[in-house]
Amino acid sequence: MAETIPHDRINRFKQLRDYIRKINLFDDAETTSVIDQLLATRIVIFLMTIALIIIITWASLTIQTHSVTIQSPSETIFKQLSVQYPNTLSCRCTQTSIHHHKFLSFHPQYHPICTSQFLNHSFISALSNMNINEYYMQDYRITVSSHFQLLKLLCETIKQMIDDSLFIFNSKYFTTTQVLSTEKFEAQIDQLMKQLKSTIMTDMKHTSDYLGLIIFQNGILSALRTNHFIRYIPISDTYFHFPNEYKSLGAECSCDTNAACMSQAELYNFQGYSISNSSTADKYVFAFYISRILTIPGMMVGCSPYSSLLQSSLACFYSQSCIQRIQIFIHGFSLVSPLSSSHFQLDATVEHLLNELFIESWNEKRNFSAYFDLCSPLSCTYSYDRRFNLFYMIVTIISVFGGVQMTVFLIAPFIVKIIRRCQKCKRQCNKNDNLSIETELETNSYQSLKDRLMSFVNKMKMKLLTLNMFPYLSDITDGIYSTRVYLLSFVVGITILVFYASISVQIRSITVYQPSLNKYERLYRRYSRTLVCPCTRLSVSYSSIIDIVPHYHQVCSSDFIKDDAWLLYFTGHFPFLNNFDFRFMGMGWFSLLQTLCRMSNETVTNELLVFNDMQFISSQVVPNDLFDIQASALIHQFQQQTVDSFLGLFELVRALIQLNQFVVVRNTNARIYHSNTANNKTHYFQSTTSYDNDCSCGKSTSCTRPQGFYCMEINCKTYLSKPNETISGMVLSCLPVDSLLSSSLQCFYNASCLKMIIRERSFRINVSKIDPRAANITPLNPKSNRRSSPNTTLDNIVSQLFIEDWTNTTNFSSYYHQCAPDQCTYTYEQRFNRVYITATVFEIVGGLSVALNIFVPLLVILLRRIYHICRRRHLVQVPTEVTVETSIGRKLSLRVARIQHSLRKMNFYKKISKNCPSEQLQTADQILVIQRQQIATRFYIIFFLIALLVIIIFTTLHLHTHPITISSPTLSTFESLQDQYSSSLSCPCSQISINYSTFVTVKTRNYHQVCSSYFTKPQFISLLWGSDEASEFRMNLDRKILKMLRANQLQSMFLTNWNLRSSTPEDAYLILSSPVLYNESGLVIGCLPVYGLRLSTLECFYNSTCLQRLATFLNSSYVLSPLNISLYSRFIPISLTTVGTLIDELFIETWYNTSNYSSYFSSCAPLTCHYSYVKRNSILYMITTYVGLFGGLTVGLKYAVWYGLCLYWKVRQLCTNVRNRVEPVNDNG
Repeated sequence: MAETIPHDRINRFKQLRDYIRKINLFDDAETTSVIDQLLATRIVIFLMTIALIIIITWASLTIQTHSVTIQSPSETIFKQLSVQYPNTLSCRCTQTSIHHHKFLSFHPQYHPICTSQFLNHSFISALSNMNINEYYMQDYRITVSSHFQLLKLLCETIKQMIDDSLFIFNSKYFTTTQVLSTEKFEAQIDQLMKQLKSTIMTDMKHTSDYLGLIIFQNGILSALRTNHFIRYIPISDTYFHFPNEYKSLGAECSCDTNAACMSQAELYNFQGYSISNSSTADKYVFAFYISRILTIPGMMVGCSPYSSLLQSSLACFYSQSCIQRIQIFIHGFSLVSPLSSSHFQLDATVEHLLNELFIESWNEKRNFSAYFDLCSPLSCTYSYDRRFNLFYMIVTIISVFGGVQMTVFLIAPFIVKIIRRCQKCKRQCNKNDNLSIETELETNSYQSLKDRLMSFVNKMKMKLLTLNMFPYLSDITDGIYSTRVYLLSFVVGITILVFYASISVQIRSITVYQPSLNKYERLYRRYSRTLVCPCTRLSVSYSSIIDIVPHYHQVCSSDFIKDDAWLLYFTGHFPFLNNFDFRFMGMGWFSLLQTLCRMSNETVTNELLVFNDMQFISSQVVPNDLFDIQASALIHQFQQQTVDSFLGLFELVRALIQLNQFVVVRNTNARIYHSNTANNKTHYFQSTTSYDNDCSCGKSTSCTRPQGFYCMEINCKTYLSKPNETISGMVLSCLPVDSLLSSSLQCFYNASCLKMIIRERSFRINVSKIDPRAANITPLNPKSNRRSSPNTTLDNIVSQLFIEDWTNTTNFSSYYHQCAPDQCTYTYEQRFNRVYITATVFEIVGGLSVALNIFVPLLVILLRRIYHICRRRHLVQVPTEVTVETSIGRKLSLRVARIQHSLRKMNFYKKISKNCPSEQLQTADQILVIQRQQIATRFYIIFFLIALLVIIIFTTLHLHTHPITISSPTLSTFESLQDQYSSSLSCPCSQISINYSTFVTVKTRNYHQVCSSYFTKPQFISLLWGSDEASEFRMNLDRKILKMLRANQLQSMFLTNWNLRSSTPEDAYLILSSPVLYNESGLVIGCLPVYGLRLSTLECFYNSTCLQRLATFLNSSYVLSPLNISLYSRFIPISLTTVGTLIDELFIETWYNTSNYSSYFSSCAPLTCHYSYVKRNSILYMITTYVGLFGGLTVGLKYAVWYGLCLYWKVRQLCTNVRNRVEPVNDNG
């Protein structure tokens, strides 16, 4: 038994081998021998196998890009898709601009000092009630009130600044056309937060530092006597200014040369002054009787309350014991409790807290869900690449199979003929015939070539005339006509197909992985419109791609502003000079120049720090030319904003000092006088009028006089004296800053002028020898300037931040490598693609051939029958008496029965039965064979209809994205496209940067009538100035800076904030001061003129009676006309609208705003517009798909059904044989 099993297997293998050898696919070719039929069959099998392997390999390795659209995606689905398809996911926002506050909120928590009792009004008022004249000038009790006023101001200012910044930030729009992934959303929010914090911190620090420096450099007198004090000399009836000095680290530091002088805050027991008797002012010797009673840890005192506060720490105020020790001497501290804990160090200076904006935590909350809901995408589209797509492989094989099968079946017989002819030629060549016979044969062949050619033509003609590709038709004529129609239709169809495939536009999508910069640039040059390279790094810092280097005016790096060079010119003991002498004023002039150079550098440095930290955000690589345009716009915007930020603050503080008439120590804007009364002297300040053309600093801010050297005689020391030697280019003005800005550096370019200054240092005085480092100073080089000339005023130079030029460089290579795209995808359109044409022909030709094979014979038979019927009716006349009446029902039933019979007898396998592998079928009765063929036909029809239905449903429901490009679109075209394809429309501007003025107009329609009235004209101001009152109606100042100046207790010339007290010998003839007290109700004046202005109303100027009283008070005969109350104003009611409100609203009554979209579109000038739309397959596409699949489906399914059934019948036969097998019985068992 065991031996029979291998023997059976060998027999089955031999049977299979014999069967394969006997397969004959050309058994219906009667003109061909069986041997050639078998050879052609083997060639067909070989070629079909090779073709199928190639097709399967190609279909398996081909990357298929599948596009999927999801309608109304939820946030969860979006997050899943963004993780799976981060590079191709596109979800168009229906709302592209979203306010920041709708998905981002802030709740900043401030340092405990900002919410503590230390900043309560009652506590600060208690500190202010002390009589500061009773204390030593460096006693902490003099500045303690100012310190807490400043702390309160800083907290309020920072809170307001942050609130304002957050308000502006929240009012801005977060613009995204596509929904950002959570990672990109977080990255952009982080960058927005960083920019917001950095901008606020930089602005606050810059403003604070600027105020401290500008106050010191202008030499403004503090009413607290912390920087300078005034002493009256009764004998000479004169006043002298003396700088205060502090001991810092054991060394004396003078406020005249250093604004940062300070010492430890201490309380002193002050017992009074002593003064020696002397007849000359410079021989007076003063002494203080003091003893230290308490040191306050962490707190400092110095030249100004603000500078000392910044270097102080709040460590003492965290301790109850420290507060109790202070409370013994400053009773107001009984109103406060210790500060609560903070994440800052206890010894952190106020400057550090200020730099951190006193913020403990920002407590920002981000809400991606709210952002997603507001963005509200209607659909999300993503695409993915895929290989080894089984469905695609099956469809491709079915599509191509028919054409390949037809082609192979056509060329196989020709290949056989070629092989046979080659074999015949080889045999003939091997024969050893004699040369004469060969020559005769060649001659005969040459002679009969024409006859042979004509014979071949005649044979081909007869073969075409008698060609019958449908031998199974009963009528040979029908077969011949069908063949001719088939060939004609086939040739026409192939021609049309080739033409269509040639002119069809194919959109090819190519992906390049890990592209280098050179590769990207080559791709962009060729495919700039469609190239997309998503960045793996969303944001890139400006510092890595943009380099901005300012080139400053040479004076800022010259020896003229160095302490160890030119400033040594002013060292040494100078006798009492004229206050306007260069040797007296020059130190402040060059120190201010030094300060402005440093502030300009710090401004640019700080702005660059902010700018460099900003991020260049791009989701995909920005092309080089567009990158350069955007970078240039960013650089220009940075330069303009930097200059504007400096000038805005500079001009604001300058105007504030000018218009509030703060007293300058060197008497350049005001001088102190006294008037004698019955009991004492009353001291007051009066504006200086010793400038050219009798210009008064109270009326004008542009008063000037020459700067130079004065003699020492008595007549040379008066304020009306003129300099004996002038310095070209230098002038003197009311404020040191005005003197500087009105001057030029003309003299310091000229070696002879510079020598004159050095020579005249000892003009009419005995003074120590000049330091060689100052004497050997080198003049400025006029050729080094790129923008300014020697005659250019410093006002123009300062207005450009001392910057002569900028060097700007951009680095696209660095940007590209940081963007680091891991792939680039581009698409292009292609015509006349030979591969596409060949593939299309192969896809369609099989289906076309099968379809023609089916329908052409039916059409020919139908047409010929109609023709014969018509002809028969025309030739044969039917007698009326022979007519047979047949009912319609009978005819219908006959036709139905005929159709049923035809369906039952339908047989598509008449030719294939010979190749069935079943021996039973080969020897069975013919009836069984026909039955099995009919069964296979029915299965074939069922499967074919099912497959055809699936194809129809798939091609009907499948969506295709059609990209469209429109060149040079007009505005009407764009608007039409926007209405129809808003979600996919993209029209890149050819001009990226467009000035707002091109399409936006913002104008003030009209201002408040007071701005054009008589009350703001110089004549009215001069009328008021007769009593030294302020020029109130031209002020537009920032309240925060104003409070800063007030908290530093700067002395106003009008004595509206601090009044001067009479000096006595007991006070060492010091000019003491005391605060002015006001009752707040109905004031029109205040501690500073601007306070009075802001709290006043214009009610009086609408009232003629009030104006008459004012004219009477001013002794003016001019009749003042009231403002017109009937004119429209949005500032109502008049009695409640303060001038401060008008200032905050810029006095603007109405705005006039217009926008012009047409101008914007013209400036944008898009060269192309791209859009895409999703559409179901067209009728043409569906027809070509059906035809393409029809051939392969018909042929493949036909073979699959037949051989599948043959396998089934074979298995069933084997099972039957096994059941019917008779097993022999062993009798011995």
